[in-house]
Amino acid sequence: MERRKRVMMRYAAGGATAALVLSIQVASHSASRAEDAPLPAQANAGWSILMDAAANGDAATVQSLTASKAYLNDRNPAGNSALAIAVHAGHVAVTELLIEAGADLNSRNSRGETPLALAAARGHGAIVRALLAGGANTKVRDNAKMSPLGLATTGCYEATVDAILAVDKQPDAPLEGGRTALMLAAQSCDARIIDLLAAHGASLKAMDIDGRGAVWYAAAKGNAAIVSKLAALGAALDEPDRHGDSPLYAALAQGRTDVAQFMLTHGTGISRVSANGNTALMVAAKSGNADLVTILVQAGADLNVRNQFGASALMMAAAAGHTSTVDALVKAGANRSLRNKRRETAHDIAANAGHSDTAALLR
Repeated sequence: MERRKRVMMRYAAGGATAALVLSIQVASHSASRAEDAPLPAQANAGWSILMDAAANGDAATVQSLTASKAYLNDRNPAGNSALAIAVHAGHVAVTELLIEAGADLNSRNSRGETPLALAAARGHGAIVRALLAGGANTKVRDNAKMSPLGLATTGCYEATVDAILAVDKQPDAPLEGGRTALMLAAQSCDARIIDLLAAHGASLKAMDIDGRGAVWYAAAKGNAAIVSKLAALGAALDEPDRHGDSPLYAALAQGRTDVAQFMLTHGTGISRVSANGNTALMVAAKSGNADLVTILVQAGADLNVRNQFGASALMMAAAAGHTSTVDALVKAGANRSLRNKRRETAHDIAANAGHSDTAALLR
């Protein structure tokens, strides 16, 4: 009885509501309970006392409450157990106590997240190592089809990625859309994560369901340093996706000047045509990046080639009202008299779209 009273007092001091304290007091005086019976499981809002202690990092209370193991794996309305709550908060000591007590390491909350996923997504390296040592499953995916490795990589948590791969040993396990951890890292992480994944055997040739590899993702996000790193590791820079769009096209479409310049100076061709007949120059013109247009023209891009709709780079820039880009193309010698399949010139297209300033350049 004295043990239960001490726990009750600690809990009340930690901010429990009067109603909750009263429920504990009533339970503690119940003649039907044995001296070492567990405390009541349910507190306010579907949270148990154990969950509250886990959230607050109260290791002493957690140790007292887990002795019976009766309520160890109860879950709150969001589906989180005391272990998941401790992991989310980053409480290492409490996490270790709950693991030692036999908490379910692979319990999933309403979003499909396991404690390992929660730790990986927040870069809690020490907790990840404790869960892995306890036997947590690295292959369980959340509702968005993300694995703990994918979550750690998205956050660019180097130590966490390393810890998971040391156990999982599957760096190329496909995630949602067929993406791999290397593709996720290529978007926003630095070279250390790329080197780490490569050291664990990540494939530079892996493609997602659209035929896009790590270079494509790095190019689209403008991560020039990673495009350079991947190239140094031996990745091809000019592999098109299933639509015929190369990493260069991805960079041009997003106005990634640094990436485009790197690719053009490292042998990426500019004559490749996409599935609908677009060239690199057309993509740059449509995005309205006059600097990229100039770079491509200087690299020898054909100014007057047309796509399957009969549109040239000049027509695409005119349609979007990109005056500076139109000016750059005209000065480079683009043919203003070409017509598309609707018999429209670049001037017609700009005028019909209400781009009067652009149309004036094309008279």
